[in-house]
Amino acid sequence: MPEVTQVRVPGLGEFTDVEVVEVAVAAGEEVAANDPLITLETEKAAMDVPAPFDGRVVSLKVGVGDTVNEGDVIAELEGEAPASAEPDESAPASADAPAGPAPAAPSAPQATVAPSAPAAAQQLPSAPGTLPPIDEEGFSKAHASPAVRKFARELGVNLAAVTGSGVKGRIRKADVKAWVKLALERGAPGAGLPEVPEVDFSAHGEIEVVPLGRVQKISGPRLWASWVNIPHVTQHDEADITDVEARRKALKAELAADGVRLTLLA
Repeated sequence: MPEVTQVRVPGLGEFTDVEVVEVAVAAGEEVAANDPLITLETEKAAMDVPAPFDGRVVSLKVGVGDTVNEGDVIAELEGEAPASAEPDESAPASADAPAGPAPAAPSAPQATVAPSAPAAAQQLPSAPGTLPPIDEEGFSKAHASPAVRKFARELGVNLAAVTGSGVKGRIRKADVKAWVKLALERGAPGAGLPEVPEVDFSAHGEIEVVPLGRVQKISGPRLWASWVNIPHVTQHDEADITDVEARRKALKAELAADGVRLTLLA
């Protein structure tokens, strides 16, 4: 049975009255675990507060420009909360108790999903050599949170080429994952090698199909890779050898008497 869970601001260390610089979701919107809900900005850096589990945003308690502190409620999320998210709900009760449950307060930030972000990244195949290079200018202008930028950079994804599905075109982790999946299915520009073209050799006469040996099977793809990857260049230089040729002819008769044949190379 889906339950409504309050999502709270995780531990902020020494910072207080941290400003909300962006709200990434709207009430009624479906979110996935680790999707950023809001972005907070301190004097040193910006950080996302992610959704702790898959669900629907019931309500938002903050807006852009508001200031929050550790433990403040930022949203209500409806869904099947995992066991790790239960301490979040117990945090308010623990805070009201003066003595025994005092250690429960630090457990609220532990229930955030920040530690699980690397696990989400590991679910995707990392293929740095199969994706086009990152356009740094476009990457920096992309509408995405710091966490999504880091996630995209780890996968080698050019955010300038990703279409965001969030509020105001905001790029989410799900958008990055979908782009990577599509790129791997289609074959990204520059990825792999072009297919060997089919040639109808029978047009030139009778043919005989002979099975390839082991060495031929191994060397064939590598030779093809070399052929399509190595630049084929012919360099032409011109030199005026008029004086050299005149000198050669002048010495030709003299050296011929000694049995020496003088050429331009010897």
